Order: sequence, then C-alpha cells, then structure tokens
Amino acid sequence: MLGEKELTFIADIIDVIYGEESGLKRFESALAITAEYFCLSSVWINLWEGNKTKLVSSYGLPAEVRTLEETPHKSCQTYELLRRGKKSSKLYKIENCIYLPQDSRKCFKALYHLSVPLVAGKNVIGTLNMGMEKKEKFNDKLLNLVTKIFSSALANWFYQSCLEEQKNLLMKRNKDMEVFVSAISHDMKTPIIAVKGFLNLIDKKYKDSVPKGMTKYLGQVAKGVDRIEELVKDLLNLSRVEKVLTKQEEIQIEEVLQASLRSIRPLIRHRKPKIKIMGEKPLIMGNWLAFFQIFTNLIANAIKYTPDDRKPEVKVLIKKEKGGWCFCVSDNGIGLTEKEMEKVFEPFTKVKTLAREGSGVGLSIVKRLVEGLGGKIWLESRKNVGTAFYVQIPFVCNRNAEGETRTRTGLTPLDPEPSVSANSTTSAS
Repeated sequence: MLGEKELTFIADIIDVIYGEESGLKRFESALAITAEYFCLSSVWINLWEGNKTKLVSSYGLPAEVRTLEETPHKSCQTYELLRRGKKSSKLYKIENCIYLPQDSRKCFKALYHLSVPLVAGKNVIGTLNMGMEKKEKFNDKLLNLVTKIFSSALANWFYQSCLEEQKNLLMKRNKDMEVFVSAISHDMKTPIIAVKGFLNLIDKKYKDSVPKGMTKYLGQVAKGVDRIEELVKDLLNLSRVEKVLTKQEEIQIEEVLQASLRSIRPLIRHRKPKIKIMGEKPLIMGNWLAFFQIFTNLIANAIKYTPDDRKPEVKVLIKKEKGGWCFCVSDNGIGLTEKEMEKVFEPFTKVKTLAREGSGVGLSIVKRLVEGLGGKIWLESRKNVGTAFYVQIPFVCNRNAEGETRTRTGLTPLDPEPSVSANSTTSAS
C-alpha cells in the first residue's frame, strides 16, 4: 500500500502533467517534482522514434549533455534497451556510456542512471531516465505507477504532435491544391474564351455558307467547350470550399431560395417543374453564398434528374428542430440504388441510368459546404420513385459588439464561386 506522502506525490505529478502549462513545459515541471521526491541529480525522458532515440524533456541535465541527447541517436545505453524491446528497467553506469565524450561525462553529477521503459499498449515508446549519485532502491509499486503516468503522457503528447503535423501538412497541401487549381483555371480561361469567340465568329460570318454536316460538328465543338468551361468552374469551386470567411450576415432563407431559383431559370423554363416551398422562413446569421450554393445544387439536381417522361415535382421543406434547422429537398426523380447512394457525394459521380451533361462535382461541393457550416447531410431514395436530401445545420450562439447574444447558423461559412449555372449542378440526385 502507498502511504499519504506517496499518494500526494502521485497527485502532484498528475496535476502538473495534465495541467494548464503548454507543451513540454508540463513534462519539465513533472520531472522536477520527480527529481525532488526521489532525490535525483537529473531526470529525463527519451522518445523511441523510428530506429533512434532522442530527448523529449529533462530536468537537471547538463546543457552539453542535453544538446547531445536532443539529436536523434542510437549509440547510447538507452538505445540498446529500446532496441531489444525490454519492458524491465536497467541500471547503467555513466562512465560506461561510450556515446558521451569524456568531458561530458564529467559534467554529470550522477554516477548511475536507471532507465525505465515507457510503454503504450504492447510497444516500448521511450524511457524515463533517473540520474543518481549512488545506487538507490525504489518502491517498485510507486515507480511502476510513476512510469505508467509518464507513459500515458508521452503517448498523448506524441500522438497529438503527429496529428498537428498531419494537420499542418494537410493544410499546406490544400493551399497548394487551391493555388494550383486556381492557376490552371485562370490559364484555361483564355483559350476557352478564344475558341468560343471563333465559334461565334464562324456562326455570324459563315452561317449561310457552312455545310449541314459541318454545322453539326461545330455544334458538338461548342458543347465540348461549354463542358470544359463548366468543369473548370466546378473544380475551382471544389478547391475553394475549405476557405473560411470571417464575414457573417443576416440571411433571409426565402431570399436565398428565390436567388437560387433565378440562377437556374433556363432549366426551370425548359422542364417546367412544380416547385413547392413549405415550412418556416427563418432569418439566420450565416454565409449567404454557402446557402445559395447548397440550395442551387440540390434544387437543380432534383429537376434535372427527373426523367423526361414525367413533370418534375420538387418540395423544399424548412423546419426548426432541437439544436438547429433542417432543410429537406425532395423530388419525384429517377432515384438511386443503394450502390449509387454510397458514392453520391464523391467527386465526378453521376447517375449512369439517366444521361445528363455536367461534371458530377455538385454534391461534393454541397457536402463540404454543409460540413464547413458544422452540419451534416444525408439522403433517402427509392429507385424510380424519388430522392430526398436532408441538410441539418446547428444553432451557434454568438455575441455581437454590444454584448447581445444572437443565434447564427454554421461554424465556418465558406466562399464558393457564386456563378452557378444549371449546367454546373450536375451530381446525381
């Protein structure tokens, strides 16, 4: 059994190592407490990474030795313990450490150091090293408990560091992708405009003299150029989805819906759908362009992916639920199979059973926008009966400059390109 003194020591370590101090400062403070309790001249933690060991944090370690230990290495005594994966502690003599130059050994106040393996799961991830002037016998239960605390803390720190590194790498790659796509899109606009200009010129100057067969070919070229232009625009929209806007504004959902319907007016005139907007018409705080893009894609898809032999019927239902708003866009279209539903939000995915022009990026953009707003999107569908998309966006409390609490929708509104045409909303629905 551990006594009151031992339990107080353990509590102090836990309070510090999981306390409010930032980063490795917590380890240093916890190591200082450990050194004081066990009367150690120095104490340090090494991390086993790849096939080398390196210093993570220390207390009482001479500056010259600390500099050596911070460099990843595999010629010290600790490395041998880690390499063999031993989970039992071992006492070493400082003078036998060939890794340390003779002058550095003299800097040590300690004559020995006890290396205790730090374990996460079944793997040895590092060592707790305890420098001492003479051989000491420690309470096994107490040392075991201390080791477990430092093992857990080291594992958490290491995994958090890896996550942070991956996050930064992902952000850099996203930024690089955005710059790349933006540059490619910009470079492609000039030749696209040139081709469209020449096609218009041919149409105006040689309309009556162009052979019938050639007119058909020119029409196919014009459609191909339109598809390329649409694909470039959708790729640019997709790359910009992660861009966060600081601007928040009051959004009247009914106005956003009307703007979405106006943007797909050619499609509406062509298919003459029956569109019914039901439920509440809230005024919320959020990002106008994000909601515009979401509604435009979902409504256009509902119309486009209704077979030509039936009149499209689109219903938009808005209702307030616990914790947020729910928007539902349903149709009487071609519907989706379970296999199609699994891939519907993947880029460049289209329904193969109903030929429609487009890039198949629309629903990928919608999903990213919804998730960027802190919400979620899902669907229900029956083949040849119809599809319903549900978008749930949470309430988030926000205080304005006067200190009043207001409710807004979304966490990180995004900035998609606002110019959405009927042809650019092409994912399967």
